[in-house]
Amino acid sequence: MTRLDVEDKDSIQESKKIEIDTFGEINVLLNNAGHGSMGIFEGATEERIRKQFDVNVLD
Repeated sequence: MTRLDVEDKDSIQESKKIEIDTFGEINVLLNNAGHGSMGIFEGATEERIRKQFDVNVLD
């Protein structure tokens, strides 16, 4: 099992390499990463909102 951090591009590449070396190919890829926040939206900082958006939408 490999550690995969969706916010770390090197981690993504390393995990992909290990899986392909182990299994030969990737047949199915399920992206189930997500980032949630508790509390009211108005109380969140711009940095926190941007990080959540980046993980949930862009990465």
